[in-house]
Amino acid sequence: FTTKIVDAAIWTNEGLGVELFVASTDTSDWNTLDTTGMTWDLMHNSPNTWDEGSFNDGAVGHPDYGWGLYNNITHNVFGSKIFVMKLENGSYKKVMIQSMLTNGDFSFKIANLDGTSEVSKTVNKSSYNTKNLFYYDVINDVFVDREPVNADWDMLFTRYMEEIIPGTYYPVTGVYINPAVTGAKAEGVDTNTADWNNYTQTDSITIVGSNWKSFNNGTFQWVIADSLAYFITAQDGNMYKLIFKDFGGSSTGDITFATSIVSAIGINEDVLASSVMFYPNPANDILNVDVERNGKAELLSLTGARVVSKTLNAGINSLDVSSLATGVYVLRVYQNQQVSIFKVVVE
Repeated sequence: FTTKIVDAAIWTNEGLGVELFVASTDTSDWNTLDTTGMTWDLMHNSPNTWDEGSFNDGAVGHPDYGWGLYNNITHNVFGSKIFVMKLENGSYKKVMIQSMLTNGDFSFKIANLDGTSEVSKTVNKSSYNTKNLFYYDVINDVFVDREPVNADWDMLFTRYMEEIIPGTYYPVTGVYINPAVTGAKAEGVDTNTADWNNYTQTDSITIVGSNWKSFNNGTFQWVIADSLAYFITAQDGNMYKLIFKDFGGSSTGDITFATSIVSAIGINEDVLASSVMFYPNPANDILNVDVERNGKAELLSLTGARVVSKTLNAGINSLDVSSLATGVYVLRVYQNQQVSIFKVVVE
């Protein structure tokens, strides 16, 4: 379920094998639901946005949110469909999302197809307001707080259903991006020299997706695209180049990739810069960092590797850079859950 107050998105875990179907567009059929003659057309999560899950598949836009209709008087969304869900253990349930209220309450009910073992649930989005989604485990009848805080991650490596050709879906391993992250895809390029300025950033959740690999049916090996790079603008304000190196497939699940800050172009100093002073720049042996508040400093290479880390006290703090190779580094200073970013030269 989405945590955004103005959205009505509800997803299913397609990567785990959960399937969703519309059983009826008349909610009064709940007690007498008969699946005889049902079309059994699969509903799917959106490949482009977190704001549309499989329960929203088929929505035609406001006031139609797929599973329910917006009421212009109460400003609530009320259920308009009954669904059948096939769970990962092979069992079937009927599901109706009853409402999403302006106070953040989602209400729904689930039962066996014959009406037995019915459960009704109400949960408020505010209980999970630091997350993008919260979850309900149907089999174990429990809400699950699964995600890290939304500000703490940029990419999600997962399994999901992808439309391989129109109308044909297949489970894939790939990457979704955080709603606060954007990215661009550079194909047919020299990954060492590709210029991010030539590519337009998008917030499509599958801008990275799964097509950085393909399966060779002759060798039965996964092949990684060698002329493909992604440029990801992360939540720290920097732009990173992402290149995949290897994929172990279902036997291991291992994914190998490399990231690097896109030279120094994607590094921007933010509004906290005035509370941080550092000197000398260029530095030789010691880099002094003068801050107004306690915090933390990190020095990173342009490949993104952390080479120095130190807790800061208000005032002047010294970072030992004597062992670092000559070159350009990134200084990050964290204070009060905010970050200032600078370019530092070590000679």
